[in-house]
Amino acid sequence: MKEMLSSSHTILVIDPDEKSYNTFQTVLGMQNRVLFVPNGKTAIDLPDSQNVDIIFVSHVLNGTDGIMLLESFKKRFPSIPIVLIAEQPKVDEVITAFRSGARELILKPLDEKELAEVTKKLFGFVSNKKPKRRRFFFIKKKSYSSTTTGRQENNAGHLRKIFRKIKKDRNHSRIEFDQLYRKESVPVGKNINNELIVNEDIALKQPRKKTRHFKRIKKPNAHIQAYFLGPFRILVNDQPIESWPSKKGRSILAYILLNHKKKIPKDILMDVFWRDYTPDSARNNLNVAICGLRKALKGVQKNFNHILLEDDYYLLNPMLKLWIDFEEFIEHHEAGQSFERKGNLIDAIKEYEAGESLYHSDFLEEDLYEDWPIIQRESLKDSYFAILDRLSRYYFKEKRYVTCIHLCQKILAKDNCREDSHRLLMRCFTRQCQRNLALRQFDLCAQDLKQELDVAPMKETVALYHKIRNEEAV
Repeated sequence: MKEMLSSSHTILVIDPDEKSYNTFQTVLGMQNRVLFVPNGKTAIDLPDSQNVDIIFVSHVLNGTDGIMLLESFKKRFPSIPIVLIAEQPKVDEVITAFRSGARELILKPLDEKELAEVTKKLFGFVSNKKPKRRRFFFIKKKSYSSTTTGRQENNAGHLRKIFRKIKKDRNHSRIEFDQLYRKESVPVGKNINNELIVNEDIALKQPRKKTRHFKRIKKPNAHIQAYFLGPFRILVNDQPIESWPSKKGRSILAYILLNHKKKIPKDILMDVFWRDYTPDSARNNLNVAICGLRKALKGVQKNFNHILLEDDYYLLNPMLKLWIDFEEFIEHHEAGQSFERKGNLIDAIKEYEAGESLYHSDFLEEDLYEDWPIIQRESLKDSYFAILDRLSRYYFKEKRYVTCIHLCQKILAKDNCREDSHRLLMRCFTRQCQRNLALRQFDLCAQDLKQELDVAPMKETVALYHKIRNEEAV
């Protein structure tokens, strides 16, 4: 077992069965990279982008024929060995699988020892596949005369035995391989320097190997724009996702985007969204939600896997380019604070205004009764209040009272008990010679405090009220 895992390989497993995932992780997951995908449609491009060495395909997949998927993989990636995972397969299905390109077959329930032996054999094939495969099949395609055709067909089993024998004995040289297969001697000798040489005439008769050129297909990276401040919206390459398979799927994508800088364990998602369910039920619901989510994303951009599963962790495809509104909001707020500490108030105000323009509403306002967005929502709301407060005081000082009033009203629309904003509004109205509006603002302040907190206005607010009423400067 240790010998098999001496070098790391990338193994793609396409199987919706959770037990299979656990077996693969136990046998191969320690020193190899196991990509476990429950749906074959989402894995069709992974061998190209993830440098996959071996593919395991389940016979039965959700919505996909495993053998057809195997055939599709073989056509697109002919050099990658593919293993069929089957449970009580029919004889004709097994035959079809091998004709479609399957290299091995393993049965469910998976046996760890059998999986280790099959994979070890394939690891040897992967590391030696170019010289051995091309040489063997090139010779096998050699033309024979009509008198030897029947003999060639009858020797099919014999050739298979020879091939297996050579695979087991790695010490055979190329010359010994030719001798075993062709049943003819190859003239060899040594020169005066005691170096081994092969007859030049035979070397010249060997036909040249044709060089195959594969055209690399450049796949565009997906660009996701995510809007959290207000109604949750997603644009993939500037195309909006109009319909979601389920509210849970939408919420899971929001959760993954919120935590996109780290991998998310599957158990965490199960606990967040299906806390009161049994583990099996939660796991099944998660698989269904992820499947629908991938389908929704692929409906906008095909041939790209947006969400990956690696070692029981979900993560966004590293090739994704992300723009998230609340992250840019935070960047503007922090940049404004930095400019203000340096005494650069003009640039600070520009950053604050840019951040304020992004805050259309609270973080994921449609999920007010969910627990997981609360911390982020309150943190962003505090930053928003800080920006509005700083901008309102700046514009009051600049005597731009209309703008100041607009900003104060935004604050009070979210928290009507902020007396500092009530007082600033009273001052703005007074300086615009609208004492009646200023006095009315005090009444609204007192009313809101009574209803919400059952308290009276602060002494500072009451003192300002008396000054305005007595027509004193404020």
